[in-house]
Amino acid sequence: MIEPNNSLEEIFQIVTLEFKKATNVKRHPFKYVVMNTTNGTAVNSRYVVLRKYTVQGTFLIFTDARSEKMTDLKTNKTCSLLFYHDGKKLQARVNGTVIIHQNNEVTQQYWNGVKGTSDKAYTSVLAPGEKITKPEDAFAWDEKIDSSNFTVLEIVPTAIEILQLNRDEHIRAQYANLEGEVEATFLAP
Repeated sequence: MIEPNNSLEEIFQIVTLEFKKATNVKRHPFKYVVMNTTNGTAVNSRYVVLRKYTVQGTFLIFTDARSEKMTDLKTNKTCSLLFYHDGKKLQARVNGTVIIHQNNEVTQQYWNGVKGTSDKAYTSVLAPGEKITKPEDAFAWDEKIDSSNFTVLEIVPTAIEILQLNRDEHIRAQYANLEGEVEATFLAP
């Protein structure tokens, strides 16, 4: 838990450790994260799985190239991620820009790690969100399993905001990337 005597640097280290744990520790609360995108008229939110927090400080999410989030991101490459750790009462909000990796060395690297039947999430005959008459209509997959629809979204943070809930003494900090320099500051909760 973040304490009032923690420095801005210590707070950032505490939270980045939680991001790293989310991809290695089974059932970590940061593993499932709310991703928000916009289509220009509405904000679309959905839970996604954090697949990796990189040494460069970016977040990797896997998706189907035919999904609604991809339609949104092709129009507007900004998004936000919302993490919450109930046990520690810790919230992290990330605003960022998305780099879309599809049919390249990055997608091939991660496609090779997609195990078991997980490849079905990216190889269905119908695109995610297509209208169907009954659930069974969606249970069809291409005979040939390939990575053509497999997409890796790399979220490059432009700002990270941390909120530690602690009864009457909440702690809030912001880390904003301004022209290549990170500006860290405390904020009133």
